Amino acid sequence: MISLLAILLFSQCVSENIEEKYAFNNPVNKPTGEIAWFPLNGNLNDSTGNNTLISLAGPVVYAPGLNGESGLGLLLDGAKNYLVISPGYSDTIAVLFWMKTSSSSGITNPNQPVMFDYGFNAATVSLVDATSEATNLVIRQGGSEFSSASLGEEKFLNTYNKYSLFYFETGGNSASFSFQGYMIDGKAHKISSAYEFPAAIEPMTDLLYIGRSADPQNTENTFFSGYIDEIHIFDHFLSSDELNYYLTIQPE
Repeated sequence: MISLLAILLFSQCVSENIEEKYAFNNPVNKPTGEIAWFPLNGNLNDSTGNNTLISLAGPVVYAPGLNGESGLGLLLDGAKNYLVISPGYSDTIAVLFWMKTSSSSGITNPNQPVMFDYGFNAATVSLVDATSEATNLVIRQGGSEFSSASLGEEKFLNTYNKYSLFYFETGGNSASFSFQGYMIDGKAHKISSAYEFPAAIEPMTDLLYIGRSADPQNTENTFFSGYIDEIHIFDHFLSSDELNYYLTIQPE
């Protein structure tokens, strides 16, 4: 009886972190050089040991995460809570995490939740309502704006059926994103694109906002309502192989 209980407890601990679970069978080595990794399994600890500062403004609510069996993620309520991270000042940054809206209709107008806002007035990534319960991803920097709608594949940005992977990188005068969403049939669909800005990105602070605009005067309709899990932050752009490490992880 004692042995069986020990086995069950060990199995539960192993399955709590879905990334470690997939690492055993992942043919690609996990990327190195992370600034921070927040698994969000019931706490805000940085698993890299760098003790990167993170703050959750508003109520702290944990909910089922990427690993639906036992892992946890954060629930943002769309009105009061959002994440602020201080990764250290850098003119090159890459952020990766999994997300899912709490609404069965995905993103709805007039909401345009901000999923990435680094160094106030540097670069902003928002999710914008599109047709057929889909979502466009819009990147803004200064007076420049780019939308995934121009790719003609906005229907792939399903944000509510399952956890979707969000990746954004920016530095110099360039930026790129990858978004792997899940259609109602459960199949993964990925879109990605790269952009050139007319001016170099110059963040005014070292703070990264997830789930709300960094501009305190412009927060209306920018709060994200949904789930966030497994946040990774890098001070360099990920290669295709490094990004593929995370793309192989499937929400359960």
